Amino acid sequence: MSEGLLAYYRGDLVGQPRSKSRGNHAVLMLFSFGCVAFAFASIYIAHAKTHHSQVGHPDGPLLRYVHVLFGYFVIICIVAQVLVGIMKKLDIVKLKLHGRVGPWIYGFGMSNISMGLVMWEGKTVALQYSTAVLVAFVAAAVFVNFVYSRNSRRLVTSELEKGESIELIEGDR
Repeated sequence: MSEGLLAYYRGDLVGQPRSKSRGNHAVLMLFSFGCVAFAFASIYIAHAKTHHSQVGHPDGPLLRYVHVLFGYFVIICIVAQVLVGIMKKLDIVKLKLHGRVGPWIYGFGMSNISMGLVMWEGKTVALQYSTAVLVAFVAAAVFVNFVYSRNSRRLVTSELEKGESIELIEGDR
């Protein structure tokens, strides 16, 4: 999902037409959705084979229960986001909310992955926490890029509205 978000917002920074950015974003996000579906299916099958609960157990560790429930919430959000994205691409519906909630869903997903990594059984504590921190840094980098590109787009838009010219860096054309 990181690449899908970056592909969309990078277009604003380099002056790429929105239609190209949206196309790249759509392809990468559909691939990401496939990865999420595969991961969910893998976890579901692994739990079924070992007769573990698919919804967690409220009497077990609280963090694990929160991780499972939050994970289902994130998956539902991802499915809704994909459906709305497809409908936007097909010009069935126009929802500005789609672009506003996407980064939040991404953040929720990365947070839940980090939570799961902390509980990763059979691995050393150093590996658990270092991997969780790595995921958090990737999420933070994508978020910073998101904020920077949105602010850059607002700056460019306000300068264009004032009638000021904007010079592009040679590599951005």
